[in-house]
This record gives sequence, C-alpha cells and structure tokens, in this order.
Amino acid sequence: MVGLGHEKVGVGEFYTEGFWKGDLFVDTANDVYKALGCTTAGLGALFAKETMEAGKLSVERGTKGNFEGDGFKLGGIWVFNKNGEVTYAYKAESFGDHPPPEKVLEEARKAAAA
Repeated sequence: MVGLGHEKVGVGEFYTEGFWKGDLFVDTANDVYKALGCTTAGLGALFAKETMEAGKLSVERGTKGNFEGDGFKLGGIWVFNKNGEVTYAYKAESFGDHPPPEKVLEEARKAAAA
C-alpha cells in the first residue's frame, strides 16, 4: 500500500504523527491527481455540513491541524490489481469524505487474491 500526496508540505508529519506507515510519494506536478479525475473544492466547501462534522470529529480525536499548503484538493482511494487496473475507486466529494474502511479492505483483499 502506498500513499500519494500533491505537495511536500506536511509529509514529515504524516510519519511522525502516525497517520501513515507505508511508502508515501509526492506528485508536485499533480499528474496522477489529474489522471484520476480528482477535483478541487471551493472556499464555500469549508462551511458545508459534512466539512463541519468531519472537523468536529478530528478535534474530538485530538488530530492537530494547520493551514499550511493547498488544503483544497480532494483526493480519494484507489485499489489496483497486479495488472495495474483499477478495481475500486472512491473520489472524495467534500472535505473529510472517506469510504468505509471495511469496504476498502474488502476490495484490497479481492484485488490481491485475483
């Protein structure tokens, strides 16, 4: 499993704060981001109900935040099989939007077994 970021800002924190334990790559040209059809949220998205709920949950969990870097890019989760084909895709539609972890694990297991 690998992670892909769009900038170098905060990469160290992903490791030191325990958010990510695997390999993390940075695509500063955003080539992969564009190829996967990811989008950027507007300023109004900061005040959406989903964003406020995700922010509240982060605070309750003790997640530290900052306003460094480009925080408007929306990402997602993709599972690829051994042939490089996407077998599962989930593109975030708002800040804090994530698929159920159980679903991601199920899809990863299917891709690994195929």
